Amino acid sequence: MSVFGIMAGGIAAVTYSGLGLASDNRNRSIAANLVSEDIDAVNQLDYTDLAADIGSTDTKVRTVGGVAYTVKRAVGWQTTTAGTSICSYTAGGSTASWVVGITTTVTWPAMRSTAAAAHATTFISPPVGNSPSTNSGTVPVTVRGSGGDPVVGVTVGATDGSNVYSSVTDANGCAFLLVAPSTYTLTLNTLGYVDRSGNPAPSMVFSISKGNNVPINLDFDRSGSLSLSTSAPNGALPPSGLPVTLAYQFFQPSGTKVFSGSTFPLTLTNLFPDDYQFWVGDCTDADPSAATWSGGGRDGPASVVALGTTTASVSLGTVAVAATLSGVPVSGASVTASHSATDCPSGSPSVTGYALGTTDASGQVEAALPWGTWTITVTPSVGSPAQQTVIVDPASGSVASLVSVSL
Repeated sequence: MSVFGIMAGGIAAVTYSGLGLASDNRNRSIAANLVSEDIDAVNQLDYTDLAADIGSTDTKVRTVGGVAYTVKRAVGWQTTTAGTSICSYTAGGSTASWVVGITTTVTWPAMRSTAAAAHATTFISPPVGNSPSTNSGTVPVTVRGSGGDPVVGVTVGATDGSNVYSSVTDANGCAFLLVAPSTYTLTLNTLGYVDRSGNPAPSMVFSISKGNNVPINLDFDRSGSLSLSTSAPNGALPPSGLPVTLAYQFFQPSGTKVFSGSTFPLTLTNLFPDDYQFWVGDCTDADPSAATWSGGGRDGPASVVALGTTTASVSLGTVAVAATLSGVPVSGASVTASHSATDCPSGSPSVTGYALGTTDASGQVEAALPWGTWTITVTPSVGSPAQQTVIVDPASGSVASLVSVSL
C-alpha cells in the first residue's frame, strides 16, 4: 500500500503538471489571437486618430472561455533604422527614420512563471509633415532586468500634473516619450516587478526644456523572496519581534535596509533578483562585520531569484541565564534583554527589550539573541529585579554566553 501511495502521488503530480502546461498553452494561443486581432484593428485606423494616441496606453479586458485577458495597447515613436533602438536618440538627431509603433501585450491570470506575455508590434509611417515637433523634449527610457537584459511590456509614465504621457517598453526594453517642456515625475508600475530598492512603483523627477533630450536608464525585474530560519548554539530559539537587516549595495542611502521583526522562519518579499547578505538586529554591534568584533562575518550571500523563494539560515548567539537567591535557584522569574539606545536607531525594539521567557526549576532559561552588548534583567515573582551585562560575540558564536544573576 505504501508503494502504491507513492506511485499514485507521483502520477498525480505529473498529471497535474501536464494539465497546467496544457492550460497555459491554450491560454497563450488565445492571447496570441487577441494580439493579432488588436494589431489588425490598429492597421485600419486613420493616422489622425492614431496620432492622438501617441504617448498613451490603453488597457481593456477581453473574456474568452471564462478567462479574463488583459489587452494593453501602447502607441509611441520608434525607429526603422536596423539594429538601432530609438532610445539611442540624442538631442538634435535626425527623426527621418521615426515611425509610430503600436505594441499590443496580452496577459492572463495564473500565467506560468516561465511564460512571458504575448505581444507584437506594428509600425505606421507618419504622412509628410507629421514628424515630431522640435518644440518638444525627448525622454528615452531604457528598462533592464537583473542580468542586464531588456524588460518588455513595462508601462512608463510621466506627468507634470497637467500633461500625462506614457509608453510601454519594446523588445529593446525601450519606452520613448515625447513631452512638452516642464518638470515631470516618471513612474514605473508593472504588477510583480520591483526596482533594486525593492520598490514596486519607483519614481523619479526630471526637468526638460524645448529640444532637449533626457535619457533615463532603470533596473526593474520580477521580484523574489528570501526565507530566513535561525541557527543558534544549543538550538536556542529567539524571542519574537527581532528585526532583520539586509545588506545590498543598491539600498539607499546606507546600503542596508531593516525589516520589521516577526517570528522565524521569516519571509522577506519584494526583493530584486540579486545577492544579499543579512543579519538579525538593527543596532550597530548587531552587524557581525562591525569594527566592534574581531571575528565573524555577515551571513550569506544568498541569491534571490525572480519569482522564487530562496531559503537561508541566519546566525544568532545563545544566552544562558541562571538566576539564584542566596545560592538557591529561582524558578518562575521573568527574564528580558535590552540594548543601550546609543548604538540603535530611534524606536528600535532592541532598546525596549525582548522577553526571553521564565526560569525553570533549576533557575535557568536559554534564548537566542543578536550579536551585541545586552542588559539581562531578571524579575522574580517576589522581590526586586536584578541585572547583568552580557556580550554576545560572533567570534565565539558556537558556545552559549553564560549569565549568572544573583537576586
